[in-house]
Amino acid sequence: MSSLGSRDRRAIRIGVAVLIAPLVLTLAVRPFGSALEVARDRLEAEASLYRREAALVESAVTMDSLWQTTATTLARVEGRLFSGEAQLAASELSAYAAEVARSSQLLLQTNEVIGAEPLDGGLVAYRVQLAGVGDIVSVVALLLRLETGARLVRVERLTLQRQDGPDLHDGGDGVQLISVEATVAGYGVPTSAPGRERAE
Repeated sequence: MSSLGSRDRRAIRIGVAVLIAPLVLTLAVRPFGSALEVARDRLEAEASLYRREAALVESAVTMDSLWQTTATTLARVEGRLFSGEAQLAASELSAYAAEVARSSQLLLQTNEVIGAEPLDGGLVAYRVQLAGVGDIVSVVALLLRLETGARLVRVERLTLQRQDGPDLHDGGDGVQLISVEATVAGYGVPTSAPGRERAE
């Protein structure tokens, strides 16, 4: 190098630098870039896994809360259903409706089981037909006690008719009596399907 002129030495140094740059790029920069890309991919995969695990945990908490709410609701409603064999459950509804009518001061004339209808979810709607006579207070009391009472009951149809004639007034006090006809549905889960005959 000492025998070379300054211009030649400069040209050699430039040539060496030009040759070294690709070598540095190949041996250092590219492996580092590849390692960085692998690290980023791994980080994204771990982040995605974490998001899925977090979603599963949140879902499990939500499902557990929903299950607890459902179980509580079922436990509360179960005691209001008419349970047992279908005919027995319908008779229980009839007796319950008669008791509500008596407590409402309604003079009950007929109380007949008129059928049962399977519903979704394994429930059955039992129906009874009531007919009786009372004043407006007893009619309102009947409706309130049936709809908001201890058992799960709904009044599906109601017909009211004024009873004419002086003999239908309460002791001459001017209390107007009303004839009532109502279709009452009660709900239950029977141990045998409605209408199914027992095996002999």
